Amino acid sequence: MKISSSLIIPFIRFFSNAKIMEIAINTGFLKRKRDILPDTIVKTFIFGLISTPNPSLKQIASKCEKIQPGLRITKNAIYNRLPAISEFVQHIFIDTMKITLQKAVPAKITKILFQFKDVKICDSTKISLPDKLADLWPGLGRRNAKSALKIQGIYSLISSSFSSLESTKAPGNDTTYTKKLLSMIDKGELLIVDLGYFSKTFFEKLSNKDAFYLSCIRSNTAVYLDKAGEMKQVDLAEILKGHNLVDTTVFIGVGYKKQLECRLVAIRLSDEIVNERRRKAKKKAKSQGKQLSAKEIELLAFNIIITNANGDMLSSEAVCDLYRARWQIELVFKACKSYLNIDKLGNCGLYQLECLIYGRLTAICIAFLMYNAFYIEIYTLHQRGISMLLFIKLWADEASTISENINLSLTAIQEIYHILTRISKHSLHEKRKRKTTLEILQGYCLPKINYQNIA
Repeated sequence: MKISSSLIIPFIRFFSNAKIMEIAINTGFLKRKRDILPDTIVKTFIFGLISTPNPSLKQIASKCEKIQPGLRITKNAIYNRLPAISEFVQHIFIDTMKITLQKAVPAKITKILFQFKDVKICDSTKISLPDKLADLWPGLGRRNAKSALKIQGIYSLISSSFSSLESTKAPGNDTTYTKKLLSMIDKGELLIVDLGYFSKTFFEKLSNKDAFYLSCIRSNTAVYLDKAGEMKQVDLAEILKGHNLVDTTVFIGVGYKKQLECRLVAIRLSDEIVNERRRKAKKKAKSQGKQLSAKEIELLAFNIIITNANGDMLSSEAVCDLYRARWQIELVFKACKSYLNIDKLGNCGLYQLECLIYGRLTAICIAFLMYNAFYIEIYTLHQRGISMLLFIKLWADEASTISENINLSLTAIQEIYHILTRISKHSLHEKRKRKTTLEILQGYCLPKINYQNIA
């Protein structure tokens, strides 16, 4: 019962009726007598509607009645309470994020990552909204939805949990988020991002605060080499020509500004992967009325990554394998959309949107916190990982049952523990020859020197 005592009890204590009532009073949800209880709101919007795509007000009212015996409430009554419910659920989400940060358990099975204080992946996913919300949540224009929002997520590869989740405006490049992102990355942490966040200034600021970064490089980035003390601009394709592996120091940025010194690692991909990459790139360019240049076609044969982590910390192969782990957050967002219905909000208004978004973001925090804890336990027992997608799917199926057992009795604690153990065992990876990216990373050993501990 090690996991149950260290993680399940704090989780149950937070969602117990006493704590929920405290938050309800502090947010003003209980300023006047209400027929619907705060506990009912939590169990409805965080657990009860997980498996209900596009829930209507009538379905929400029905779910509340099912959870709270004797309650009779109409969809109009729910509608009138939505502003207060929205504020209440938002505060539940904020406090849940705090618990996630406090209770996340490091997965001590990937040794190479532990030379960093944390390894974080940042990415975003877009969610289409009803057209009537376009004034508050504008869309991306053209053929896209008239209204949309973007979820920015920071996911810890070490603890398999979110350190940040928030909704932002959909229009605009992800680089507009880098200012806030910078404040959430601490000294000694490694940040992995895709091209959407590519910014020389951002990487420079990360280096200045003794943090690390891993990113692909834009094909049109100005690249320089230091040749006998003089900066010479070079073509990226020329650096790679004739090589299967390149690991060198380069300087990036336009010539009239201070350039950023970084390490460039490039590994040539297999012919099968290269041909598929080029096929997709050509198809996309054709749909946009463009044609790929010879340089762009050549660069598609490589994984090209820049970082400020030196070779003693990460080998060339480790850099590329670690960057591949960025796709972990793609799986996270896939799970959130497929099984936690984060993108299926129905024809909702503003307050209903906020209730559903914050409720589902809270569910995401809880689900991945549980996934991490049981991944460690199951891996220790079986030397096999558990499928994230399958665990989240099964967790969503059991969410209502879990919420029914949120009390501090021994029977309830054991019931939740047994549910999560059963889910974990049914989510075990099949034995196979091909290793996952995380399993590949587990094969790397720590370097002889831990640079994080050097003053």
